[in-house]
Amino acid sequence: MAKVNSEQPVQATSEPILTARFQVSHISNYPGGQLVRLNAYDDLDNVNKAFATGSPVGHLELDITNEEAFGKFESGKSYTLTFTPDELKVTPLT
Repeated sequence: MAKVNSEQPVQATSEPILTARFQVSHISNYPGGQLVRLNAYDDLDNVNKAFATGSPVGHLELDITNEEAFGKFESGKSYTLTFTPDELKVTPLT
């Protein structure tokens, strides 16, 4: 986990390096938040083929505490995640 040390908005500075599809496998609500777990979705279609072929296993867990973001994810639905490097400087938490 890292702490952001920037007053600038995060801006991508290069082309995407990886695009992967993840599918929501679990959603649990708790007072004041929501936990969403997504697993790599290895359907081997054109969007996900490069990721699934080289790295077919992976998961992502989001702890959502912003009420405006509640309900944005649906169980069983897949989402595309694009990784693009940026120049944001972070300081590792200790």
